Amino acid sequence: MILIVGASGCLGSAVSRRLLARRLPVRVASRRPASLAGLRACGAEVRLLDLAREDMLTPACEGVTTVFAAAHALLGRGAHRSEVVDRDGHLALIEAARAAGVRRFVYTSVLRASPDHPVDFWRTKSLVEQALKSSGMEFTILRPSAFMDIHAHRLIGRAILTGRRVQLMGPGTKRRNFVAVDDVAGFAIRAITGDELTGRALDIGGPENHSSLEVASVYGELSGRPVRVSRLPTWLLRTLAPVCASLHPGLARLFAMHALADEAFDETFDPTALLAEFPGRLTTLREFVGAQVVRAPTH
Repeated sequence: MILIVGASGCLGSAVSRRLLARRLPVRVASRRPASLAGLRACGAEVRLLDLAREDMLTPACEGVTTVFAAAHALLGRGAHRSEVVDRDGHLALIEAARAAGVRRFVYTSVLRASPDHPVDFWRTKSLVEQALKSSGMEFTILRPSAFMDIHAHRLIGRAILTGRRVQLMGPGTKRRNFVAVDDVAGFAIRAITGDELTGRALDIGGPENHSSLEVASVYGELSGRPVRVSRLPTWLLRTLAPVCASLHPGLARLFAMHALADEAFDETFDPTALLAEFPGRLTTLREFVGAQVVRAPTH
């Protein structure tokens, strides 16, 4: 049995569907099990699992040989703030999996996770990586860059395709790497079903680096729709971050991240080494946006 934690998210859902297509036994888990109806219809066992509830972790891991963890709470707050889910919840999940006899654990981290990163989310990911490496289980750590499906489409492109104004944080000129969820899912399947990635931490990214303004421009070009952009200035983000910290720590984190100077942390990626080891094609931004344009409503 393969347990997918965070199966309602983009990556968890994509990986679950690929495993189910192979007719492998899959248990999908989320704190919103109603959102997993489509996976249930495909043959998955559905389980309520809240990473903030330690009592749910051991039962979810019973009878499981492999765990794939794809949940995160970057924008979480209250009982589901990042410290509870991304740190404490995942550390407890690793321990519950080890105690239940899980053989393999595949963890979704983030590109350039490190203990001294200027953003706490990256530091948390690094902490969980180290705990997994020390767990005694077979492990693979996937470190993807920003998902196109979220950071390019949901946060930028969808507004353009629906005639709304794009709201950017900061000037929108910083270049960063975007990777398609489907491309990351391919590496996740390798890690879950094979041995070639066991014991490794693999950096994964797309073929190009773009700024948010460039993403918006591609959506406008390929859709033929006007691009209207508003920007929250950096000084305002710096002001809002501490003000929001107690009310919505996830939003405060987002403000603080975008208030950092471009040189504070690098978000670009060179795919040369990845493609040399794993020959194939990585989805370009234009290919991804073109697919979104085709699926967009025409009115």
